[in-house]
Amino acid sequence: MNSKLTLRPRLLSFVLVLCLPAGFSAERPRDAAPATTGGDSRLQQRQAELIKLEVLLNDAERNHDIGSLQQTFADDLIYVAYNGVQLTKQKLLDGLGQLKISSYTMQNFSLKQLGPNNALLTYDLEVKGSILGSDLPPKSRATSIWENRGDHWLLVYHAETPQRHSLLTKLFF
Repeated sequence: MNSKLTLRPRLLSFVLVLCLPAGFSAERPRDAAPATTGGDSRLQQRQAELIKLEVLLNDAERNHDIGSLQQTFADDLIYVAYNGVQLTKQKLLDGLGQLKISSYTMQNFSLKQLGPNNALLTYDLEVKGSILGSDLPPKSRATSIWENRGDHWLLVYHAETPQRHSLLTKLFF
């Protein structure tokens, strides 16, 4: 009787792990693919617009274009770096001179509309560069929240999570 009690939670855990890939696969991003399958052209246009802004933002960071960044970052920006450090707009701009990026690529974009004026954009980011002499993680999953304030989009949140191979990655992706 006792072995059945310990076996059941293990069996349920195993079944849960096997079912998880189905849940994850529905949300896997596609390379700049339409944001919906129903042909919602407005959402597709929004995704294209935000991808363009994200590319311009990354170019501005690489080129240390503080003017462009000041116009693109919301004053209340929350930026979570790959190491978990949270930065404000001003701290990010102040430290920009320490960032050296030689190249980057962005792919596998996915857009989720959060509200009429907010959207979440995620993508895979590969970067060659350093900050304060230390190499940046070569592969990350980036998450940005954009908000339309008035007549233009502003970045209100950004985070990067380094991608590392793990058992879960091998099982699910």
